[in-house]
Amino acid sequence: EDNAGDINDVKSLVIFNEYGDDEEQDKVKEVSKKVAESLKEMKDLKDTNILWALSPDGLAKKIRSITDLPDMSEDPTMIILDIPDSAGYYKTDVTEITEENVINFLKAPGKRLQL
Repeated sequence: EDNAGDINDVKSLVIFNEYGDDEEQDKVKEVSKKVAESLKEMKDLKDTNILWALSPDGLAKKIRSITDLPDMSEDPTMIILDIPDSAGYYKTDVTEITEENVINFLKAPGKRLQL
């Protein structure tokens, strides 16, 4: 969440896990850091921010509201915000947060939605 201030300027993937226990939230942080490190080697994705939202307040609540994400659930979820690209965003049904799943979502995000 350190780079959350860049969210309006940089394509950002946000992983939500507000109801996760400490262990689950630690895993989200660990996967996020690994993905961020891996992206440095990928020319087309190296400028993407990887953020996590582990609290139901602040950024998480705002993003859920503007993207019509459902209220918090027991399962984690991911979204890509591409505000610099005319406020586009992408959703996924994938709830298993692994380095592979996050990178696959970034490489093939599916249908572009509009804020």
